[in-house]
Amino acid sequence: MFHVAVGADGAPFGKDETVTAYLVSFLNLLERVASCEDNFLLMGSNCKEDDPVMINFTKHLVKEMETIVARKYMIGNVEVKFVFQLVPCDQKWLACMAGELNNAAKYFSTFANVSKNDMATLGGKIGDKKATWQCWKLSDRIEKAKAVEKYKQKFSQKELKARTKVTTFISNQISRQELEPPLGKYVDQAKVEPLHTCNNAWQHLFQQLIVIAMKLTNQETIKKV
Repeated sequence: MFHVAVGADGAPFGKDETVTAYLVSFLNLLERVASCEDNFLLMGSNCKEDDPVMINFTKHLVKEMETIVARKYMIGNVEVKFVFQLVPCDQKWLACMAGELNNAAKYFSTFANVSKNDMATLGGKIGDKKATWQCWKLSDRIEKAKAVEKYKQKFSQKELKARTKVTTFISNQISRQELEPPLGKYVDQAKVEPLHTCNNAWQHLFQQLIVIAMKLTNQETIKKV
C-alpha cells in the first residue's frame, strides 16, 4: 500500500510572472531519504496557483485519483494499491481549491468554523458540537455552495462584481464556502505545509523584535539612518 501526497504551490518570478508546480510524492518510503527523485512533477504552468487552468486541472486530477484508488495493480506476484493520504499546501491555494472565500473573510480558516469574533478564545478546542469549533463537513460545503449559487441568481453580473452582498450572505450562513470544492472529498486530506507556518512565525517574531530594538536604540541615530 503506497500512501501518496499531492499538492501544488506557486512562486512569483519578477513583477508580472508566476509559475505553479503540481507535485506528487510518496509518504512511506521507509529508510530512503526524501529527494527530488521521490517527487514527481504532474504539471507545471506559467500562471498563478488560483488560475482557472489550475482549477480545471485539479478537477481532472481528482477524477484520476479516484480511479487509481479504486483499482488494484499486480506487479509480478505483488498486489499494489494506492491511497491519497495528504494534500500539503499553503492556505491561499487551499482556500481556492476548497471553493472558499479568501482568508480575509469573517470565517477565515479552511479547517474549522473559527471566526474573527472568537479567534482569541483561550483554551478553545476543535471537535464535536460541544467543542469551541467544529471542522467543516464536505456535505455542508456542497450544500452551502448550492445555496450561494441560488442566491447569486437574484443579482446582475454588475451587482455581483461588488461582492459585498455575496460575502455577507456567506458569512450569515456561518460559512466561508462559495463554490463546490475543486478538490472534492480530498479537501479533508489537506494540511498546511509547515514551511509556510514556520516562515510566518519567524516574520512575526522579527516584527516584534525590530520594534523593541528601535525603542532601545538612540533616537538620534535612528533619525540619521
